[in-house]
Amino acid sequence: MPYLSDKGMKTNVTLIFTVNQALLAARAGDSYVSPFLGRLDDISEDGVQFVTKVVVLFRIHNLDSQIIAASVRHPDHVTRIEMAGAHIASIPFAVIEQISKHPLTDQGIKAKDTLPRSLTNTKFVSISRSSITLYR
Repeated sequence: MPYLSDKGMKTNVTLIFTVNQALLAARAGDSYVSPFLGRLDDISEDGVQFVTKVVVLFRIHNLDSQIIAASVRHPDHVTRIEMAGAHIASIPFAVIEQISKHPLTDQGIKAKDTLPRSLTNTKFVSISRSSITLYR
């Protein structure tokens, strides 16, 4: 989509199922490519391995397109695509909920008295490299 990218518009090619499709999209100037790893898993192919191959080839060929890992099905997908080097992940809310849960986290939340008083009524915490901000 060189016409759109030449005009400064960002583009995303979705439904990527082969490395060559990803390379074509990136070489055409698309800002993003979206390999659908969960759908590949559905047909007994390794979707995460596929994303890994795309990441490696984009690095070898110094391509600027970012990889949006799509069709994420479970927390292990998230971990493995992050390790593979995907830039972005399209993650269903149900998977985000699964990621946020752990028995020890739940146990810690129940023990409110273990929180410092400064955090007890805090609704949101913003953490950057230089500061921590509490929002009440």
